Formats: sequence, C-alpha cells, structure tokens
Amino acid sequence: MTPTLPIFLHPMQKQASGVVDMEKRFQKSQQDISNGGLSENYSKLRNPGSYITEEIQSTSIDNDINCNTFALQRMKAKQNSLSQIKRSIQDLLTYIPQVRSEKGYMNTEYSHMISIHANSINQQLNAKFQEGYLFSGTYSKTPPTQNLGTISSLPTGTQPSLDYNNGNDQGFTLDASDGNILTDDVTSASPCFQQLVCGLRILKGTDGSNPQDLALTQGFELLTAAFKEINAAEATINLLSQTLEKTQDQLKDTKIKLQSDLQAHLPNILQSIEESNEREAMLDLSQSIVMRNMASLKELSQQLGSY
Repeated sequence: MTPTLPIFLHPMQKQASGVVDMEKRFQKSQQDISNGGLSENYSKLRNPGSYITEEIQSTSIDNDINCNTFALQRMKAKQNSLSQIKRSIQDLLTYIPQVRSEKGYMNTEYSHMISIHANSINQQLNAKFQEGYLFSGTYSKTPPTQNLGTISSLPTGTQPSLDYNNGNDQGFTLDASDGNILTDDVTSASPCFQQLVCGLRILKGTDGSNPQDLALTQGFELLTAAFKEINAAEATINLLSQTLEKTQDQLKDTKIKLQSDLQAHLPNILQSIEESNEREAMLDLSQSIVMRNMASLKELSQQLGSY
C-alpha cells in the first residue's frame, strides 16, 4: 500500500485551539518524514538489505583482488631479479676456478669480468617496482645498495657486513587481502646479499694474476655460500607467490559467486528501486502539501488572532 500523509484543509470557521492542534500534528508528521517512520515498507526499501550487502562485499573483494595483484606482481618482479643475480653468480663461480688455474689472468680481463657482474648484481638489487625498490625492506623509497661497480675493495679475511647497504632488514608487508597480511623479508640486508657483496669486494681487491691469491679462494667461498642462501630466499619468494596465487583464485571464485547471486536477484532489485522511487515521490508530494497547508494555517491563525 502506498503511504500517504493527511492533507490539512481548513474551513474558515476553524477555532484557534484547532489550529494549534493541527500545528502539532504537522510537526509530528514532519518528524515521521525525517525518521522514515511513515512506512515500514518504505524504511526497508531505503536499505535493501542483502542486495546492498552483496554489492558491498563485491566492492570489498575487488579491493582485495587489487591488493593481491599488486603483491603478486611484486613477487614476480623479485623472482626475476633473483634469477638474474643467480645467473651472475654462476658465471663468476665458473670463471674464478679458471683464474685459479696455473696460468692466471691479466688484470684488465679479470677486472672487467668482476666489474660487469658487480654492475649487473647492483642493478638487480636496486631494481624498482612501481614507486619503490624491491630489496629495500620498509625503506622502499631508498635505493638499497651503493654502486657495487665502484664500491671500494676489501682485504682478504674481511667478514660480511652492511656497510654497503642503505635498506634495512625489516620485511616489506604485503597486503594480500582483508585480514591476510604476508611479509616479504628478503631484503638487501639479508645474509645472502651480505655474503655476495663482501665476496665481490674481496675479489675486487686482487688483479687475478696470482692463481694462489687467498682473495680468490675467500671470494669464491663467499659467492658459493651466497648462491645457496639465495636459493633459500628464492624458495621463500616462490612460497609467498603460491600463497598469493591461491588467495587470488579464492577471491575470484568468491566474486563470481557474488555476481551470480546479484544477477539472480536483479529483477527483485529493480522492482525495489522502482517501488522506492514511487514512495519517495509520494512522500515528497505529501510533505509539499503539508508545508502549503501549514502556511495557510499560520495565516488563518493570524486572522483568528485579530478578532
């Protein structure tokens, strides 16, 4: 049933007390309009319950999918950088034993090889993803490493340290979805990169001409240890990626189900909107009539008061 408001018509013979009573009724009607209390059905249509809830859930899932997509793309970029770093290490692990052979290598060739791979590793450690750096931890806006191509060499026996590092060891938080927070703790401050950079700097401290140089031995050992640690870091990143992919699939499945439910309810939603619009129009009309009558009542009250 379409809700209606009383239409106040005033006979000229109305007494002042009657005007006051109608004024109170008008105020009560106005309050009912403001509170949506005139029609129980109308108040329900103002908040179509499950339909709106499903639409909100769908929007929330879209946000979760976007967050999860960002995190997943970031992990993919990191996997690519780690693969490139491992390739450089493998090349050096193949090259150094040749240098340690009896003939030795000329300084220019050795230095060139170390410099090429140091620059390549530096590029990957300072790789950017959108607005931040992949390996900077929570300092995502700061390049994590100094230029490894020009960084100073270290003497044999030096232990790994963070003097090259501008990042930190606090993991980058991945907001996979609502309530599902993951942490990517593979940063430039991780032990694998400390060993890698220290090994490169020690190798940089020799010219490669002496196959018995202890720098070649320690550098090789540090790169070997770094390679193993990077394999473990890569496994961590792969596990995070798998978790994100699983979450993404679950989110997409949930969204498909919600969309299916919304589609099934669409006729009811459209009908509710049409009915709601009709009730809105009727309430607006009724309020307009009340306002006009109120003006008339006040005018009548003034006329009566003049007698």
